[in-house]
Amino acid sequence: MRKIIFILVIIFLISPVITLSEIEEQRLENLLQQIEIIKVQLARLQELIANYLYGEDEIVRPLVNDEMRRVISLGVGWFKSAQEENGHLKYEYSLDEEKYLDDDNIVRQAGALYVIGETLLRDEHDKYQLEDYMRKSISYFEDLSIEGEYNEKGFKCISNGYKCKLGATSLALVGILDLVEACPELGDTYSDLIDNYIQYVVSMKIEDKGFISNYYNTREEQSLTESSYSNGEALLAVVRYYKYNPTEEIKDIIDNAFTYIKTEIKFDAPLYLWAMAAIKDMNELWPNQEYINYVQLYTDWRVNGFKYRKRTTHNMCAYLEGIISAYSIINDYEDEIDFWLSKESKLQMSNGGFLTGKSEMTQRIDFTQHCISSYLQKLVDIEMERL
Repeated sequence: MRKIIFILVIIFLISPVITLSEIEEQRLENLLQQIEIIKVQLARLQELIANYLYGEDEIVRPLVNDEMRRVISLGVGWFKSAQEENGHLKYEYSLDEEKYLDDDNIVRQAGALYVIGETLLRDEHDKYQLEDYMRKSISYFEDLSIEGEYNEKGFKCISNGYKCKLGATSLALVGILDLVEACPELGDTYSDLIDNYIQYVVSMKIEDKGFISNYYNTREEQSLTESSYSNGEALLAVVRYYKYNPTEEIKDIIDNAFTYIKTEIKFDAPLYLWAMAAIKDMNELWPNQEYINYVQLYTDWRVNGFKYRKRTTHNMCAYLEGIISAYSIINDYEDEIDFWLSKESKLQMSNGGFLTGKSEMTQRIDFTQHCISSYLQKLVDIEMERL
């Protein structure tokens, strides 16, 4: 325990010497990613200590289908109430202060569009009436879009002021494709935007590698830096686009990207969630034992890393969502899924949003997004129930 405390003290002591003026923008972005990894490791360390001090994993009761329906309905209602007139979502609500906080994240905004699109696709009887919500949200992202060019290809991408994050355009694209699939009469309305967004995603593909994570329209030369998150998000977008418009070019990009992540990228948590979502669709399109083997090994690694985290009070729906996507491929870890579905449901408040954690009384759009996706997939895709 003294060694642990010593390490934590050292981390906090050295942190203040890092200032914005001493590092370039790309180095700062890499540093922030490393900090996120350290935070995850520290959280896991705290959970290991809690398990050692307080005993075995808690026992939870699996949810029944009507309970999952209620969770989904409340969560969708929370998103609808958080949408502003221009389509933007109020980002994070503090229950303690009873107000929305002044913060935002463009990728998580797009993630909210993605999960509402996934809900719309499964909402056979228009229970939630989501079309207007979707169209307002898409309009918001279209207003943020800028023109760009890379590798002699022109495109549009969603900008947050000075750059386009690949994850934002990728997830928004999936949401638009969901809307067009659910409402085919809107195909002509969004065909140009879909073409512009997919052109951006494929332009960011590095030959025999992954995808460039950021595009700067003020630069002629682009950094070839990738990220695990955006590699997975971009792969999902390309797979979904193939379902909309199957071409050999897109299929080649999918195959090349999968080979790269399977052979060159070590297992990590950020890639897992979106890779599982993409491969779930890939295995439906082209059933392949190679997909199954990869998903099984990756999921075994992911679940083993959570063996001692079942007493955590933090929101773990991103982990849960990935495991549920994987289940559709390997039909494994149902007990794990049931445990976390039941546990995470306790983080949902009466207004529908999910807490960041039991001791973190805020409701953020990304945590609620991952939770709703988890219950949605379990109820409709696995249990074959209707909303």
